[in-house]
Amino acid sequence: MVPGTVGENLFSVAVVDYDSRRPVKVQSARLSFDEPWRPNLGDSHIVLHGGHKGGCAGRGANLSMAGRWEVDMFVQRGLG
Repeated sequence: MVPGTVGENLFSVAVVDYDSRRPVKVQSARLSFDEPWRPNLGDSHIVLHGGHKGGCAGRGANLSMAGRWEVDMFVQRGLG
């Protein structure tokens, strides 16, 4: 990620089991971005898709403005 640069960045998330440290296969993840010190920007999000062993990835321009961003993540493993 290159915050403050116009254009898309690659976001990737690797998920591992806390106890075994082995990769956990995930279906998707959602990253939510917020810059609380600049409320006029609003918040944005990006959905990352699985397919990578133990993780997921996606592209977006969510951090194209410089700032101190807060990022929340929701991971979905599927029904199994």
